[in-house]
Amino acid sequence: DGTGTILANDDDNDGVCNADEIAGCQNSAACNYNASATDAADCIFATGCDECQGNPTDGTGSVNDLDADNDGVCDADEIAGCQSTSACNYNASATDSATCLFATGCDVCAGNATDGTGTVTDLDADNDGVCDADEIAGCQSTSCVQLQCECHRFGCGVHLPIGLRNLLRGNRWHRHGPGQ
Repeated sequence: DGTGTILANDDDNDGVCNADEIAGCQNSAACNYNASATDAADCIFATGCDECQGNPTDGTGSVNDLDADNDGVCDADEIAGCQSTSACNYNASATDSATCLFATGCDVCAGNATDGTGTVTDLDADNDGVCDADEIAGCQSTSCVQLQCECHRFGCGVHLPIGLRNLLRGNRWHRHGPGQ
């Protein structure tokens, strides 16, 4: 009789009833593309080093981040190395920071200065603060000034008065002291 009522069951007029609509990404280049989607939803895309992972057609795909530090260099291409130009092991190609070696005191840098293979050469083997080249054989006191160091049986750096020094050289030292 034509007196029936039409119910609005397809709000977007796409020919799919509201109850049957599937929201999802409709761009096939997206990681979360859903081939069954009837209503558009957000899409996610892989950029730079990233790539899509998961199912490429059911809307469950995601982005696999392959540049963890977001420096524009893919993780697989990262080069760990010292990035300080004043270090002995500076690596001009380094994209990720690593430990640096610095020469201090008597030490000097040795090896290649830009490829990360440089090392520190220890030029104070006994670690007494006096460079090996400046050591004076027999004088082991760290308190005496190396160029004025005087080593004898009373220790290094002990400067005896001339009179006492002469008495000791003449073997006039008795059990009660010099000159007795």
